[in-house]
This record gives sequence, C-alpha cells and structure tokens, in this order.
Amino acid sequence: MEWVHQNGAGGMKSKLSWVVGLVLGAVTAVSLTAVAVNFFDQVNLTGGWQIDETTVNATAAEINAAADQSAWATLDPAADDALTLAEHGAYPSKAILMSNATGDTFTLPAASGSGAVYTIIVSTTVSSNNHIIQAANATDEFYGTVSMIDTDTSDTEIHYSALDGDGLDTITMNGTTTGGIKGSFIQIVDVAAGQWQILSSKMLHSGDVATPLSAAVS
Repeated sequence: MEWVHQNGAGGMKSKLSWVVGLVLGAVTAVSLTAVAVNFFDQVNLTGGWQIDETTVNATAAEINAAADQSAWATLDPAADDALTLAEHGAYPSKAILMSNATGDTFTLPAASGSGAVYTIIVSTTVSSNNHIIQAANATDEFYGTVSMIDTDTSDTEIHYSALDGDGLDTITMNGTTTGGIKGSFIQIVDVAAGQWQILSSKMLHSGDVATPLSAAVS
C-alpha cells in the first residue's frame, strides 16, 4: 500500500510537471509571437530584400498599387477636383466617376511620365454646364483619338484626333453634341512630360456632333 501511494504521488507530480511545462511553453510561444509581430510591425527595411532568392525592386507604393485591392474602389470626387497620382492614378483599375448633372471639372496632375492611368466614366448625363477634363498647365497636351458615337441614329461613330503640336489640353462634354451622355468614358495615361496619351474613349453624343477637344488652359 505504501509503494502504491508513493507511486501515485509520483505519477501526480509527473502529470503536474507536464501540465506546467505545457502552459509555460504556450506562454513562451505567445510571447515570442508577440515579439515577432511587434518586430515586423516596427521594422523598416531600407536595403534590398528577396523572395525565393529573387530581389524585390518594387517600392511599397508600387506593391500596394498592384496588390491592394481595397484601394481599387470606384471614386466619385467632388464636382471640381484636382486629380492626384496618390489618390487616383496609382491604381489602373480605379474608375473615376463624373456624377454631377450640373457638371464636373477634373484637373489632371502635371504630366511627368509616371505611367499613371486615369479611367474617367460619365455616370450621370450632364444637363447644365459641362463635364470637363483638363491638363494642369498649357504645356501639357492630349495625344490620340477621341471616338464619338451618335445616339440619335444607328450608333454612327466618328473620330477626332489630337496631334503633336495641336496644343489640345481640354476635353469638354456638354451633354449633347460633344458627348457627356451617361456611359461615355475616356482612359488617359501619363506617358511623358507634357504628354497625356488617350488610350481609349467612347463619347456618347446627340445632335450635330462637334469635337470635345480644345486648347483652353492658359
């Protein structure tokens, strides 16, 4: 009986030690995890780093632009807005809406060759004033072609060109002859200093079509 008692006590001690060790191990693991999380939350990598032995050259902003899907939401800026690379152009999938029936005026940043893409969509037909997209200064120009589609007939399409040296820096949609009907869109990219390239456009218009392009920025 005495041996059984001692053995039982020893067994209890062994089990107790095992439980204590398990708890301490868990506490240590949690502490180490907290340290690791705090370290990676605070660390600022200024040198190069690698993934699978491949050097990552992209900046944090470039990685966010490519991977941060939460930042790709559609934007509906104020009626008069100066578009910025940080807010609008860094995410190619981000659509910028012209939603005010009384007209929106969007001013692009100065062209620099950043590669920023601006996709501007008319979500509300302008019924008074104009929807306007304009360069930041008289040096910047649009290059490319604006496509106009007639909504009065069988969707007849014509094109207006913006050529080198034309000095065309403004796109004006009046809701009828120069476009601005809901569903119109234009996509523009900053390709070089002084140069905005029109990648794609479909301007829905009514009445006798007229060019939306002009040199209006002084």
